[in-house]
Amino acid sequence: MRRRNRIKQQRKIEFDWKKYANKRMAGWLVLAVLVIVQVFFTIQTSAMGAELSMYEHKSIEFTKENQELKTALVNQSSLSETQTKADELGYARPSTVVFVKENQPVTALR
Repeated sequence: MRRRNRIKQQRKIEFDWKKYANKRMAGWLVLAVLVIVQVFFTIQTSAMGAELSMYEHKSIEFTKENQELKTALVNQSSLSETQTKADELGYARPSTVVFVKENQPVTALR
């Protein structure tokens, strides 16, 4: 009879251990999944930060290039540059300048 009680107690102890082991295993599993998700999001955030930094660097480069192009445009469209180009193309300054009044006809009738 004692032997039977001992066997029942052992089974009962084993059963309780399995019950707690399953809960403990589920808890560890949930914890492991949460840690893996946390690591994944940390890596994604880091990668997005690097990408953002790259885009900011490109933006700064484009701003500098835009400023240089604006400066070149102003230099190319200046009057002194236009006069130099006109001289190269063979245009000459007129020797006499004729002013036309509003009331006078521009062309003469023949």
